[in-house]
Amino acid sequence: MRMTADFSAIDTQLYSDLYDDSFQLGLSRDFLFALYSNPVWEPLTKLLLVTDDNGQYVSGAAIMYRKLQLGEELVQVGIMSGAWTPQAYRGRGLMAKMIRFVLQDNEAHGVHYMCGFGLMNNVSARFEIGAGAFMHPAWYAFHTQPPADAQVLPVEEIEIPHAQLYERSYSSLRYTPAQFAVQYCLDKPGVRCLKIADMYALIEPTYNAQKVNLLTHGNLAQFEQAVVALLAHGQGQKFFFYTSDAAELAVLRRLGCEVMDGYFSVLPSGEKHRFEGPLSIVMGDRI
Repeated sequence: MRMTADFSAIDTQLYSDLYDDSFQLGLSRDFLFALYSNPVWEPLTKLLLVTDDNGQYVSGAAIMYRKLQLGEELVQVGIMSGAWTPQAYRGRGLMAKMIRFVLQDNEAHGVHYMCGFGLMNNVSARFEIGAGAFMHPAWYAFHTQPPADAQVLPVEEIEIPHAQLYERSYSSLRYTPAQFAVQYCLDKPGVRCLKIADMYALIEPTYNAQKVNLLTHGNLAQFEQAVVALLAHGQGQKFFFYTSDAAELAVLRRLGCEVMDGYFSVLPSGEKHRFEGPLSIVMGDRI
């Protein structure tokens, strides 16, 4: 099979059509263009397409380049996102082939790590574990109602404060201010900022939940207060939280959230680049 990994050579409408055929999410070309080809990213995103011997497209993914703080070192990583394979071609080892191809392509361009987001019950997790990835735990949590006896802080909707959100972000993925605005969808229609005491919650509506892209807080008590305030403010709306912090997970479980086990993977191109250590990844980082 042949693989192509060059953004300029792949039409984003074709890519979105193939992705939608696999997952039926209704992605638009404009969405993909804004996500993948924004000039704030360096290097630019690559789209990987796999074709069979007859030229039929059978799988694909996007490789987005970011800076990640690994211990004392800030390194360039390639994050695999939006991987798809039509049902008829699944179970043929295409994901494993793509992972190997991406690692080789990354290494050839001085990028020594491939990263990814996902759920532990997804097939991608099995492939990444098999390839030797460090699987940092992360959790997806959903809830609609605050505890009945909870004290609720007031919530105020405000104009999105770009500078304050950037200054108070705490992810191991590092951005310039312009990259942060794109990554966290600060200017996307419908995204709101809620002020809870001196904390900020950046909320992005999706088709099935209010996604909390960033929740600034100073300690676990404030984290719990902010979560409770959001649930009360939402008046029955479902909120989608994401954390890579086990202590925050304990708070979310205690508040009654439905939790799904996920991960953020760090797959090195060789043993000399192996990393196993703590990371802080938040919802807005997910791609």
